Parts: sequence; C-alpha cells; structure tokens
Amino acid sequence: MAAGIDVPGRGINPPLVTGVKIEGEFRCAGCGYGISIYSKLPRCPMCGTESWEPLQWTFGPGRSDS
Repeated sequence: MAAGIDVPGRGINPPLVTGVKIEGEFRCAGCGYGISIYSKLPRCPMCGTESWEPLQWTFGPGRSDS
C-alpha cells in the first residue's frame, strides 16, 4: 500500500490512516477522492473512509525510445 514512504519520526511504511501527519498527494481507498495535503490525513469528505493510498502519477502513454 504505502511502500517506500518515509515519514519523519515514524520510519518507513507507516499506516496511511486518519491522523497520520504526512505531505503529498493521496487517493481515498474507499471512493477514490484525491487530496493534496501537508498536514494530518483527514477522514474522506466524500465517503468517510479513514484509509488513504499514495497517488501514482502517470503522464500519458509509455514512451518507447526506438
């Protein structure tokens, strides 16, 4: 779920749930609502879920260097 995220004072792979202080962009594990945050993770304002996943950015189709 949160592989490789290092939160100061909490080590690698803390649980991404309501109340964890973190920064970045995340998507609700329940409904997919996205947030950009530099604070404590809130409950999802759309569905009330308390679990979040890091947002994976992709910029268009994969590029082939041929």
